[in-house]
Amino acid sequence: MKEKESEDSIFGFLTRKNPEIEYPPPKSKGVTSRRYYLCPTELRVWKDFNFSTLEAIYGRKLIEEARRTGASSLNFPRVSAIDRVVDDEPTTISLLTIWNRSIVNAALEEAAILNLFHPCIWRAKTGQNISTEKSAKKVKHRLKPDAGAVSLCTTCLSAQSPSLALERLPKDYKTASKWESLPFLRQALTNETGEGEGKWKTGEMTEQAAMPIRQVYTYCVKSGCRYGCILTTAEAFIFRIKPRTEMRDSATTGGCSSKTQTINQALKADGLMEYVSIPWENHNHDDPDNYADLTVNLALWFVHILAGNAHRVDWSYPKLWEEQLATDSGVCTARSAAEDPEPEPDCKKPEPPQKWRSSRPSSHSRKRRRNSAVSDVPHFSFSQSSAPQVFFPLTITPLEYWYNGTNSNATPVNRIPDGGEYPEP
Repeated sequence: MKEKESEDSIFGFLTRKNPEIEYPPPKSKGVTSRRYYLCPTELRVWKDFNFSTLEAIYGRKLIEEARRTGASSLNFPRVSAIDRVVDDEPTTISLLTIWNRSIVNAALEEAAILNLFHPCIWRAKTGQNISTEKSAKKVKHRLKPDAGAVSLCTTCLSAQSPSLALERLPKDYKTASKWESLPFLRQALTNETGEGEGKWKTGEMTEQAAMPIRQVYTYCVKSGCRYGCILTTAEAFIFRIKPRTEMRDSATTGGCSSKTQTINQALKADGLMEYVSIPWENHNHDDPDNYADLTVNLALWFVHILAGNAHRVDWSYPKLWEEQLATDSGVCTARSAAEDPEPEPDCKKPEPPQKWRSSRPSSHSRKRRRNSAVSDVPHFSFSQSSAPQVFFPLTITPLEYWYNGTNSNATPVNRIPDGGEYPEP
């Protein structure tokens, strides 16, 4: 039977069968192996991310709009035979972009959904490819997810809100023949319930199969996003994060002052990931009126709406079906997010005075530029000979060196926070 080229309801459009994939042997077996990724302490099945919640949320308005027919015709993208051959990450990204991203965004951009439900939109990766970076430090600093999501609220657009670029839903793509979530988690976690839950068993969090989970967890922590996902052509691994417990004692949160900083530190120290895995095979069997389960596209559409209304990490959340629309309160989250900046740089405990280093400044750093300002106040320091020496400041750096203007072999002296000075050892 010839497949339908379009659907007249969002629900039928999102629950259509996904393409059948051909998996030749993968070109390599690795997924990702960076050891500096953060790691959630515990993983739990996200039990209220389900079809019943989708039906109940927002006073049933969302499911009613999704099942409404006749408003418009939604056309399916064409997937060629070559697009269905998936053996590495680039071919995975190609298929997911052609099929899933096109369908999910088309459903999110329906006028009724945009106007009533304040979704965010699936965005492809932007910025420099991290594989081209030569410096490991720069790679770590510029590490970005494969894709994300941004607000497309008309109110925000008219206000030209700077928060439109804020990340709301980090995504990462993996090759299905290399990585599956459930088989690994069921053996890697303490698994008290038998469902793939609990804390990590000894050594499991450093296994290569754990790295995709740690990778997207790191993206979410760094961007302050509560939702994220790993996408393959076998499943959609969708999750929500939060601290396991509140950590309001500054001694346990690195001296952080703001709520954003404190939560960020708590996620690094003791985080919880709640997750679901939606099988690629789920579909409506050409009977959307009687279908009642999540598909990959339906689940991704749902989480883009959730993230469009509230995307910040918090200490705790209401029941998922109790989540409110941002428009109900008259406050657009995309606009208010401009007042709630991105997570601040890592905060740390105040450090004690450092031991003074013995490295001497290079010869060019000891030369004063012509016309450069010099303090006219002498600074005194006493060396082991007990003879007073006058030093004049040359340059200001995190660790200041002072130069004896009369002796080219003078001992560098460090300036300390309380105004005193110690000679180099």
